[in-house]
Amino acid sequence: MEILLLLCTIVLNITSDYLDRASTRNWNPYLTSLWGSAIQFLLILPFIGLVHDINLRVVGLCGLAGMVSAYGRVPWYRALANAHESLAPLAPFLRLSSVIVLLLAWLVLDEPITFFKGCGSLLIVFAAMVILMNNPDRTQNALLTRHNECLLVFFFAISNAITAFTYKLLLNSGEALWSIYFALKLFQALFQFLIVRGEKVFLKTVDFFNHFRLFVFSRVLQTIAAILYLLVLSRINLSSVEPVMAVGPFLYFVIDRVVAYFKFRKDSRTKPTAVAPEKAPLRANQVVAAVMLSAGVFLFYSSSL
Repeated sequence: MEILLLLCTIVLNITSDYLDRASTRNWNPYLTSLWGSAIQFLLILPFIGLVHDINLRVVGLCGLAGMVSAYGRVPWYRALANAHESLAPLAPFLRLSSVIVLLLAWLVLDEPITFFKGCGSLLIVFAAMVILMNNPDRTQNALLTRHNECLLVFFFAISNAITAFTYKLLLNSGEALWSIYFALKLFQALFQFLIVRGEKVFLKTVDFFNHFRLFVFSRVLQTIAAILYLLVLSRINLSSVEPVMAVGPFLYFVIDRVVAYFKFRKDSRTKPTAVAPEKAPLRANQVVAAVMLSAGVFLFYSSSL
């Protein structure tokens, strides 16, 4: 049941990413991050009656995680705005968050990780990184020529890892799920406001939002995904959740292949043979990633068979 909920979470987040890609082109990164946090907080505000017993521990940890998350989102949106090429060379650095989460779960939360489960988890995570490296030379080149953007994406990955770790740490101590989520979103919105206020680009640039309703709907999907994620995290270990979440890049790959296939068929019928596109072949990294994923899934679940 938990695996199905995690897969729903992945699908909702992927759908949200595609909606954001369509709705936030040429947006100011500071305003994008502010409105994203503000809308998510407003979405959960009507359910404030479910919030209770927010003690100093929740305030302190959620305040810290909210601050890191708020400052991590701006570099991510700035990296999106600064990327003159495809984001493919930067995407593998996002999955480093999974490695950080697994280390924190093992070292700090003291979650039991057997040898086979650890090897399987790392294989799944690294497979997710490999599948994103459509051109390893470009990824290597990104480290040399676009190291600033790589650092921005890496900081965003760290902020994601800290958020997931904070969720699990507070859930393990018996804090209420809804109280944790409410406090974190409150502090995220607060720190985003402080960041944007300091940048002097506040609400006067709201005319950037030509697809505002689409952006709001994307936040609705993200909020549902986050609540499902917390629900699963309250039932199973973080070290069991993160490898499943790392499967997300493979779904991106499948979607892109399906879209490319139908585009290829359409162009092949409508364009002359001389200019018709060639069908994109499978790359070596995609085959290697599929093998790593299969081996990782087998090792991860072999300990529970």
